[in-house]
Amino acid sequence: MSLSSAFRAVSNDPRIITWRIEKMELALVPLSAHGNFYEGDCYIVLSTRRVGSLLSQNIHFWIGKDSSQDEQSCAAIY
Repeated sequence: MSLSSAFRAVSNDPRIITWRIEKMELALVPLSAHGNFYEGDCYIVLSTRRVGSLLSQNIHFWIGKDSSQDEQSCAAIY
């Protein structure tokens, strides 16, 4: 998935979107798998919420202890 297509999932709707680094690309994690993080993987999580009339977005990355250095670098760069 290209970077631009990966971020098509982003909208102004309050929700959480999770991507996993897969072959140096972002792969959207299905809602049914949210909350499951594996030590051999790296993830990027975007939380969008409304605070009054404003939109608040927080982005985080999670680095699995057994993930490759390439995956870790991708998570930090994205």
